[in-house]
Amino acid sequence: MKPDRVRPLLVLEIRRLVQDLEARRDLLVMVWGKHRARAPFLETSFTRWKTLSFADLAVLDPAEIGPLDAFYREISNLRLYLAWTEDMPRQLSVVYDQSLVRLRPLAEQALTALGEPPVESAPLPWGEE
Repeated sequence: MKPDRVRPLLVLEIRRLVQDLEARRDLLVMVWGKHRARAPFLETSFTRWKTLSFADLAVLDPAEIGPLDAFYREISNLRLYLAWTEDMPRQLSVVYDQSLVRLRPLAEQALTALGEPPVESAPLPWGEE
């Protein structure tokens, strides 16, 4: 795959992930509180990053790989937590919020490395970093 094909797809995915995780936060926590359903969390945080081959990654500049890996590692940590947690909704929301606070700058760094402007979103409704 060519870099001009990989980069725009990564940019779209990073923006989608951050925007969806922020916009769906209250709904996801409410669903967890009522139904203990993990699927909405896992679907919202799904990435295609792990499906890329070494050939796909090799077309990216080495300076892009580090910020991308850091961003996707944070997403992976959140997914792992959401897949296995037994926490009550209040504690889940604390962990979720902390992850979003870490995720936003990582997304900005990844987008900057890809030569893109930052993610646009509303201020965090539950408080700033």
